[in-house]
Amino acid sequence: MRQRVGTCSLCGGDVMGVRGAYWSILPPPPDECASCGAMAASDVIQMHSAPHRPSVTRSITTAGTNLGEPTP
Repeated sequence: MRQRVGTCSLCGGDVMGVRGAYWSILPPPPDECASCGAMAASDVIQMHSAPHRPSVTRSITTAGTNLGEPTP
């Protein structure tokens, strides 16, 4: 089922597309403008950078030894 997924950058019309399963067809048909008939240029979704970079934490073993060191 086609649904409104955005606005056309050429004419401002409704862009209709399929989200989810589409009769077991992969990939689904490209998004299309209902007004001018323009098709989506690619399947790449434009992204913005995150407001902050996620931090990576590493756990330290509670035995007090690092890997590679012999345990007493």
